[in-house]
Amino acid sequence: MIKSSLFASEEREAKLDQLGDALKVLGTHVDFAALAADIDRAAPAAAGRRFQRN
Repeated sequence: MIKSSLFASEEREAKLDQLGDALKVLGTHVDFAALAADIDRAAPAAAGRRFQRN
């Protein structure tokens, strides 16, 4: 049976906050901007299929 809650979204966010953000921890060890640049050089995206990075 699926557990339903009016506050499921908030409960999920609280659980994720308690567990910690794995990408933040990984980001301390991996330079994602440099990795993305290397990937773009090695395998450029086809015209019209670019992703916008923040």
